Amino acid sequence: MTVPNAVWRGVFDRRAIDYEGSHRTSAHVSLRYYRGLVEKLFRGSRGGAVLDAGCGVGSMTELLARSRPIVGVDFSLASAGYARRRGLFAVAGDVLQLPLRDRAFERVASIGVLQHFEDARPMLRELHRVTRPGGELLLVTTNAQCLSVRLHLFVQRLFRRPPAFTRLYSAREIFAAAAAAGFQPAKPLTALQRHVLPAIALRLARPEAANV
Repeated sequence: MTVPNAVWRGVFDRRAIDYEGSHRTSAHVSLRYYRGLVEKLFRGSRGGAVLDAGCGVGSMTELLARSRPIVGVDFSLASAGYARRRGLFAVAGDVLQLPLRDRAFERVASIGVLQHFEDARPMLRELHRVTRPGGELLLVTTNAQCLSVRLHLFVQRLFRRPPAFTRLYSAREIFAAAAAAGFQPAKPLTALQRHVLPAIALRLARPEAANV
């Protein structure tokens, strides 16, 4: 069953308040690893603001916000408030209708957001819209093909525990949706990344061609 966006907003509003803006709000156990991925991507930009789409409380990009402008958008009003305290220019908004102009960012990151949508295509089209030609998107989400993830889901169903997502995606599904949105792979995934890691990190590029 698809969980309405308003329900997810309530979930993350409560988490932000309960954990007082801690990174545990989004349950990112590999905070250092994900931060490293984002920092590597954003340092590769030529300057200007970069976007954290679905920024949560800002824990992924707070270190970078000390040295450059980071724009954050999150569906949770409480989370966006904590992200502003961490130095992001954060606003409450929907990643399916970002309150941002076309082609505004050379680098965009979205960590742990895609799994809250039944259909990946609308979100990827919107992220493509705000990415400049020649720019890149870093997309991180739980890996549907990972054996340990599948085992965890089996145990959850066995004990009738509600899932913490709407839908999980495989790398192949995401690459297909990204291609339909106009992105191309910026870096291929290995077999290990596709089938073993509990989270997949995909780097996607918006080509320079004016008609893409």
